[in-house]
Amino acid sequence: MAKAIKEKENVAGIGIAGKDFDNTVHMFLDVLYSNGGTFLNADTGEATLDSQQTRKTLQMYKDILPYAEEGPTAWERNQMKDLFNDQKLAQALSSGAAQYDLDSVWGLTPIFQYEKLGTEKPNYMDDPFWRIFVDGISTGGPEPLVTDFKSLARPVHHDDSRRPAVRRRVG
Repeated sequence: MAKAIKEKENVAGIGIAGKDFDNTVHMFLDVLYSNGGTFLNADTGEATLDSQQTRKTLQMYKDILPYAEEGPTAWERNQMKDLFNDQKLAQALSSGAAQYDLDSVWGLTPIFQYEKLGTEKPNYMDDPFWRIFVDGISTGGPEPLVTDFKSLARPVHHDDSRRPAVRRRVG
């Protein structure tokens, strides 16, 4: 997708943060973990970077670099949103904290249970509108847990007599 965006829209297809060690390592580890890799065996303390997952992560970096913003070593992770907002960047990898900023500032549906990631009292905690979406994340959400599929289908069949029943999880 990054290639198509770069070629068709003439903007960076993806943002890569590499200004300093912290930015480079955290971004690399996000991708490595997403690929199922680790850098250390928690049980033995043995280094695990010599793995297929690490090679896959390095290959991904090599493949997307031509479609990244100019000069990745000039940018920090928190600057990716500025490039995105200025329409110089189509997408970027982000951490839970950066995603929470986007979700809360832009009013997006939360995609993480941020309280479990260490955010103290996320903006949706006391809002029943958002809670129903957030509660479903543990089961693959965010979407409300539908308990009455027949009612959900009625609007499709032009029957407005009942609204879909949605159950809120407590817990």
